Amino acid sequence: MPPHSVQTRAEIERMLALDGYACAEIDSAITDFTQERRGLHGPAAQLFIPDDVAQLRARLRQ
Repeated sequence: MPPHSVQTRAEIERMLALDGYACAEIDSAITDFTQERRGLHGPAAQLFIPDDVAQLRARLRQ
């Protein structure tokens, strides 16, 4: 996967905040999402691909 396709948690938080979601909602959604990821721990769990971002947006819309 190209490096430019991977984003950090901080980048995702900023992007979702610009979409109008509350910081507490964003933090909760990202935390739940990263805890559900299997086999990823530490820094790798804090990196997101475009599909992850789509899943996070879907969670926040609910």
